[in-house]
Amino acid sequence: MKNNFTQRILTLFCGAMFSASLMAASPAEVWTKPAAFTANDSVEWYFDVTGTALEGETSTLYLWTWVPSEPDAGNWGNSSDFAALTQVEGNIWKIKLKPVAYYNVSAETITTFAGLLKTKDGSKQTDGFDINMYDFSAIKGDSLIAWTPTTIKNNRPFSVLVNASKTWSKCDVSAIQGDILNAESISMHSGINGWQNVVGADNVKATMDSVDTNIFRIDIIPSEYYGVSDTTVIAGVNVVFSGDVWQTEGKDVGCTDFYIENDIDEEPEEPEEPEFVRGIQNTLDVKVYPNLLTGNQHISVVCSDKITYLILDATGRARLEGVLSEGVSQIAVSGLSDGMYILQLANAKGEIFSTKIIKY
Repeated sequence: MKNNFTQRILTLFCGAMFSASLMAASPAEVWTKPAAFTANDSVEWYFDVTGTALEGETSTLYLWTWVPSEPDAGNWGNSSDFAALTQVEGNIWKIKLKPVAYYNVSAETITTFAGLLKTKDGSKQTDGFDINMYDFSAIKGDSLIAWTPTTIKNNRPFSVLVNASKTWSKCDVSAIQGDILNAESISMHSGINGWQNVVGADNVKATMDSVDTNIFRIDIIPSEYYGVSDTTVIAGVNVVFSGDVWQTEGKDVGCTDFYIENDIDEEPEEPEEPEFVRGIQNTLDVKVYPNLLTGNQHISVVCSDKITYLILDATGRARLEGVLSEGVSQIAVSGLSDGMYILQLANAKGEIFSTKIIKY
């Protein structure tokens, strides 16, 4: 009898603990703005309390945290005002803080944060959560570019960082590394899914912030930044950095554009190419750069034979044509309006090459 009674008590106790655990639960989602922040940055932490004991709570919620320190220690039953969160909408809450000031510790000691959310009197709470500091060591070392998170969500903050000292400029003459640092400002010229929805370097929102020696960062919410819906599949982001709005560029190794690949399984629909170029197979061995042009930039073509060129607009109308000699040649396109064009090259053997050119 005693054993049965004890077993029942243990069963009831464990069941109660299990139910309480389910009710508490950690926040359904935690994110930060900016996504990559330093201990000295002013940062916003966002929490979705859906599925926790705080779901639907109308009274103010509070942050209770113990790593890297305990700012509100001893006040569980009456949280301090500085720990109060702001309701964004529904079950989404946020708090804005500067880690070094909030935790009163040195920046060098901060690598992660741990805490939970609660009501002021502590009668309701979530389970714990962790927020890890972004590791800047790679971008301060050998990396040219970095981004976080690796999975881009259209309606969540996304940070891009560049080590400007390692980017390549003046690619059409003799490539120089780090020349972009001579500019007064650095911007990110970018588009999604093969240079769609381009946000130009001349757009004020494309300006990057300096976060460390030679390190620049931009923080965006993709759907707002590129003007797309939350359901648009972003396979990747095409990027070229610009100093003082195209006085100099910052490119990847080999003077190529940067490409940020989204860590997703879905692939976007390919942009429809003009009907008159569909099915063309490139058989001519040439090198063409850049594919993205601005102002008075030229198209450079490297070939091993005399070839002819033809530039067509999106309707198939011929806009420019001519002959290029063996070696490195340039095609002036300053007279063309901004837009998409098709460059077609051919030699006497009938070998052809076709590529898309965008001028803005």
